Amino acid sequence: MEHFCPRFPTIPKLDWKRAFAFTTLLSVFMLLVLSMISGARELLTPGAWQRQGTGYKLNTSASETERRAHLETLRVALFDYAKAHDGAFPPHDFAPEVPENAWQSPDRYRSHFVYLGRRTAGQPKAVLAMEPMSFGEPRFVLFTDGEIRAISQQEIQTMLEKP
Repeated sequence: MEHFCPRFPTIPKLDWKRAFAFTTLLSVFMLLVLSMISGARELLTPGAWQRQGTGYKLNTSASETERRAHLETLRVALFDYAKAHDGAFPPHDFAPEVPENAWQSPDRYRSHFVYLGRRTAGQPKAVLAMEPMSFGEPRFVLFTDGEIRAISQQEIQTMLEKP
């Protein structure tokens, strides 16, 4: 029976220069591979990493005060709009009177707040806008009376099912 792999009776010996050259070449190759992995990480998750010294660390999620502040910015913009339009909030979240950055939540992906249009400031307390689901539990919710409260997904579901 013939073997297809070559057999080495002995392992070839390397002198010091060749061993050093082999190690250097291997190190450069590994550096190239790690650089490619790092580049791919940034391409697949843009904005998720922030530079810290010579390396990178994962961005942490926004604090509760920062999350509330972003929703308060949206509240001010929406209520200014309602004041100018007889208490009616914008019909959709692309109204030119509300600045685009007011709709951005403070997460690392700068996702959009969830907005429920066709509401008025005079109607009974109803959900007007909320954080996206990526914030987990509890989520901050803006109501039509201007209140901002952190509530669970189940409570949000119950409020949205009410007529």
